[in-house]
Amino acid sequence: MLEVAFITDAPRVAGSEIWLLERLPRLDSLGLQPTLFLPQRPNLDGFAEVLERKGVRVRRYARLGEVLEATAPYALRVFQGWRETTYHLLFPRLARPKVAVVHEQLDYRYPAGLRQIYHLLYRLGKGSALRGADRILTVSWWAARFLRGLGLEAEVVPNGVDPDRFRPADPEERVRLRRAYGFRRFTVLVPGRFAPEKNQLAALFTARKVPEMDFLFAGDDDSPLGVLSRGLKRTLGLGNVRFLGRREDMPELYRAADAVLLPTLGENQSLATLEAM
Repeated sequence: MLEVAFITDAPRVAGSEIWLLERLPRLDSLGLQPTLFLPQRPNLDGFAEVLERKGVRVRRYARLGEVLEATAPYALRVFQGWRETTYHLLFPRLARPKVAVVHEQLDYRYPAGLRQIYHLLYRLGKGSALRGADRILTVSWWAARFLRGLGLEAEVVPNGVDPDRFRPADPEERVRLRRAYGFRRFTVLVPGRFAPEKNQLAALFTARKVPEMDFLFAGDDDSPLGVLSRGLKRTLGLGNVRFLGRREDMPELYRAADAVLLPTLGENQSLATLEAM
């Protein structure tokens, strides 16, 4: 078995962590033994427990410096970062060989001037740190082209979802699920953590225009944008909006809903889009 260290600085569970959850347990069949190095945060405890139940070793760390020594003996280090500081403080100091996995949004659909500023900041920030990688993996073909345009060597491992979990409902199951969830009208599901690029505010203003439809927001909503969205619901008197918080039953929610709305301003390859399809 080839020992591989996977490293993340994730502050919470999002698409990149679901990627780890789906893929790490499968690596054993390829002759790879993964260990995930995960921050010591209470909100990640459940995520760590699920991975361990699936047979993946998880090591928690309190400081980035702990990761350097702990991952040195591994045959390979695979890094996926959230924070700019982690890219610059940790990634250049990791032993080689090392691979970076890029999940983040790379091209926001903002007005032209803001997009150009973002491209410049990415090139000077994370882009410069990624030059120390032996290989860069990303989850969509267009993201790989973007990274190659920065002079980086990028390969594609396309995002995917489990079609046995995310499948259409048969008519009887759909009726049962809708009854269990209390869906009585045309129901629109809006999945995703509350962040500016996910653009949930657009979905709220859409809900205001179609009061005959129900809108359900599923995802972490304890961020400032989540608080703002809840306040906006009250201010606008949106009786057709519900906030479900983070859910473990997304496959069932997709099967029960009538439509999915993703007004996102920036994605790499959205897992929610693939799940809904």
